[in-house]
Amino acid sequence: LARSTGYVNVKPAAGLSVSAEWQVGDGIDYGNAREAAEVTLRPSMQLSIGRGLTVDVSDAFQRLSTGGKRIFSANILQSTISYNFDVRTMVRAIVQFRDLVRNPASYPVPVSTEEKNLLGQFLFAYRVNPQTVVFLGYAEDGLGTDRFDLTRANRTFFAKVGYAWRP
Repeated sequence: LARSTGYVNVKPAAGLSVSAEWQVGDGIDYGNAREAAEVTLRPSMQLSIGRGLTVDVSDAFQRLSTGGKRIFSANILQSTISYNFDVRTMVRAIVQFRDLVRNPASYPVPVSTEEKNLLGQFLFAYRVNPQTVVFLGYAEDGLGTDRFDLTRANRTFFAKVGYAWRP
């Protein structure tokens, strides 16, 4: 397989990091067991503001085609914001959007032309002591296709206590 891959990471200013990863060339269409042309791009940026705030934005794009016809293209955009109040307390919010567009003629089984997912998550963490952490969170996700609009699929509240056992 002939493929070009690369990765670059630059830090143009204090607290800012920008990176990109790519793969272009021959790939494999695993669903149909054949060679295909692949393009994968993963740009990202991380920004640290002050002592506790961090913002991460990333994108993952992939397109697979054969014979000049697209098999699918997928795009996942994610943003994460986290804030550390102190060494014990942290909050984090994540929003992720996924868009998948397929060519149904390229699949041996029926598939939808488009799928969209939207995920949101909020997490609070508190370190009671070096061995114990309490997590509280909320997550919600939505699903949409070419047949129906983006609709909430799940809503979850969760709590977790992590404890390091030392015999």
